[in-house]
Amino acid sequence: PRSTLDTLASLPIPCNPSPHHHYNIAMEFVDETKIILRKYRKTEVVPLVAGRAVTISLGVLACLGYFVILIFFLVTTHPVEIIKVVSTPTIPVPDLTISFNYKFNVSCQFRYTDNTNSSEELCAPYLTQPCNQSLEDGKYYAYFTSNNDLNYDRDEKRNGVWFTIFLSDTSYDVQHDLGMQARAYDSAFDPRMLDSKTVDRVNREDPNFFDDLNNRNTHIIGFRQNNWMFISRKIKKKMKPTFANALGIPPIYRIQPFIHTLYESVTDPISSFNASSIKPNSPTYGHLFVGTFDWFTEEIVES
Repeated sequence: PRSTLDTLASLPIPCNPSPHHHYNIAMEFVDETKIILRKYRKTEVVPLVAGRAVTISLGVLACLGYFVILIFFLVTTHPVEIIKVVSTPTIPVPDLTISFNYKFNVSCQFRYTDNTNSSEELCAPYLTQPCNQSLEDGKYYAYFTSNNDLNYDRDEKRNGVWFTIFLSDTSYDVQHDLGMQARAYDSAFDPRMLDSKTVDRVNREDPNFFDDLNNRNTHIIGFRQNNWMFISRKIKKKMKPTFANALGIPPIYRIQPFIHTLYESVTDPISSFNASSIKPNSPTYGHLFVGTFDWFTEEIVES
């Protein structure tokens, strides 16, 4: 007798089977599957089928509830901050904004730990002198911008910048002196230099971040005063909120460096503002030292 394989092999194979041929085969397969499933279900008792359906439903609800709880904790839980202190032989020189209601000029020199100063020419490229009064508040603004490439250096013994402010407004009246303001920012995260997208994100995630720094790091330079602004640098590593954090996947951090300042002022005797420190037609208003003796960086890491 011929085998089944021989029989199948002898059957004619259409050269170009029509789409209806494939459709009929598929429908036969579906119908047979339905018949098999129907017979299988008829062999099960109703409580077993109902129990399986209830179990599956409860499992799905449990999974959904678990994910809802995870999302809730992800949104509402505040991260824990871990603080560590790292030795850093170099500290970025901060950006500085000086504003006054009278026109003025500024010169600067790099200061070293042996109390010597560099020439003004070395420091001048980082200065932007006041030009016109601001239309917003009527003040004049000078800027020291370190361009994120100027550091205090412990090995080179450069630990500060010495500013001398000169009046260049003949209408100056000490009775109407509103006080010269000096505001410092970490040069790597100065809102004046950041793109608007980053500033908006920070204001959205931490609405008080820049305002707190403004309040903490804005100081008054008094007339005929020597002023010292000592900085300490901190870096906040903010955890980017993602669902992966709740699953234990290592987080992605956003880096926000900033500074805190300690400020001291003393009124100098008139003799300290002698002719050697006065430029023609520009009496010296005051001096400002901005520097550090703190060669450590505090890292605040969210976890």
